[in-house]
Amino acid sequence: MECTDCLWLVIKLFSRKRNSLAISVYTVACILVLILLPFWTHEKNPEWFSLKWEWTVKGNYTASQRFENADAKERAVNSGSQTLEHFIAATCLPKDFDMDNKVKLTAAEAHCLAKALLDKLALKQASINMHIHNATISDNFINLLASALQRNETSDTERPQHETEELKFKLKVMEGKIEEPVTFFPLKDTKFPGYSKQDHTWFMSTLIGKSENGNPEHFYFPSEISHGRILCLQGRHPTDGSQNSYGFAWPLQLPPNSILLPGLTFISDNYYDYVNPWHSLTALTGFAHWHKENECRVPERFVLYHKGELVRTMGSWISHIMHASLGRSVEIDSLEYGDGPICFEKAVVYREGLGHMSVDKKIKLFDMIRCKTWKLCNISAQKRFINGIRIVNLRLLARTGSRSFKNESTVASVLEKECEKVEGCKFHLVHITNLSFCDQVTLMSTTDILATVHGAQLTNMIFMEKGSHVMEMFPKGWLEFAGNGQNVFQWLASWSGIKHQGIWRDNQGPECPNPEKGTLHCFNFHKDGQVGHNVTYLADWTADVLQKFQNGTTHLTTDRLGNNFVPLKCPCDHVNDF
Repeated sequence: MECTDCLWLVIKLFSRKRNSLAISVYTVACILVLILLPFWTHEKNPEWFSLKWEWTVKGNYTASQRFENADAKERAVNSGSQTLEHFIAATCLPKDFDMDNKVKLTAAEAHCLAKALLDKLALKQASINMHIHNATISDNFINLLASALQRNETSDTERPQHETEELKFKLKVMEGKIEEPVTFFPLKDTKFPGYSKQDHTWFMSTLIGKSENGNPEHFYFPSEISHGRILCLQGRHPTDGSQNSYGFAWPLQLPPNSILLPGLTFISDNYYDYVNPWHSLTALTGFAHWHKENECRVPERFVLYHKGELVRTMGSWISHIMHASLGRSVEIDSLEYGDGPICFEKAVVYREGLGHMSVDKKIKLFDMIRCKTWKLCNISAQKRFINGIRIVNLRLLARTGSRSFKNESTVASVLEKECEKVEGCKFHLVHITNLSFCDQVTLMSTTDILATVHGAQLTNMIFMEKGSHVMEMFPKGWLEFAGNGQNVFQWLASWSGIKHQGIWRDNQGPECPNPEKGTLHCFNFHKDGQVGHNVTYLADWTADVLQKFQNGTTHLTTDRLGNNFVPLKCPCDHVNDF
């Protein structure tokens, strides 16, 4: 008697109001059956018990156990089929289908049959527990499935093409037609430029990239573009990316001597580096966007490349940014797993950073980065008003060495004098060289107007409140020779909600020697020059920016008395480990 039959009998006894002794006896008997039957069944036939448990309790079937309806399930179990082919057919085909006649299958039927066929665990259970005498698959049966899949005659237009491709590949493997499951290509293909507005770059050059719905170009594997296969990388060369390679393999047909890394991996190629704040920010924050747009999924590891060359570290500044943005610290994997290929269960690849990303989505991305870094660094409320007067923090961020001021004290004096003319204005001269990451975040979160020379320190503007202002200064020669590189912080200001209030270009200093050597030669000559000043221009400029700030608005996190701090609510807060 089945356990369910026993319970049903008890219910019937209750409904008929039989004597309490009979009910008690049957109840005790059923309880004993429920307790002892699993152990007896498991001892007699553990695999049948496992299958029975999955069918009756989990209600969740593997590919060959996922029947269309109860009738199909009953036919599969009770059909009395004596071959594995017939057992599989009973799970997918109509009652009146004559498998022996090998009539033409639809692609939908072949798809179901192929899935059942390739589920090795289900085949093992079926051959043992369904008393199938012949567990082999004939060549004719495989050919029948392959040809039906090839016709692609299915009404299910939603089925991914890569799913069918994978099934066809696996059937060929079973036929013995596939010996080498993956072809490797150089990670750095020198036939293409490293950074281009075209569809191709030299990193993974066989892939045609595109931006969809305002998202930056990226690839997810396995997916349609890899025909359902997973990404594999070969080689760890640190100075020649053409010596490293990539390819795609089926999860069940990996290359010889390969290692499969579980979970999600973020893989980046950067034309510049992962130390400079601007370069690393634009290279890696696309992953923060992907994280936000994909259920806040966090990777197990980063794998970094520079021109196809393996990179084993990233700078401290960008490391903190990614920690804040992803909610936890993620290690850099140097792929030290032997000499064989490294394959990834799931991978997201960015090779052009934020390239092709819409401005609207960049604004949302940098809103999230600001929010998350403030939360990481425990940014609290600051009194921005005293006695009803708005406090304005004007800060001159000075550099040492390259691109420093020729006369820092004079520049600071001019800004301070203009600040003193504005009620509530406070001037600060700041060097951030020795400040920790969170000290930098805290400093910038309370800066209303930032004046500084073009350089990596300007990247910190992303921590300023929206509506704050920036004043940028350049050495001689940048206007003529720097190209678009001189505009990057104007772009960043627009993405971060910061108002870029113009530039000062020093025109004093030596001329480029040997200009006939070209633009790059002259740019390198001027690139790290010191920055001079014009007192009159600087004073007027500062006064104008102060006036614009007072007339404008910022997105303050406090009220007029500095009270009622609004708690930060950032995207994906539930995955934070800080």
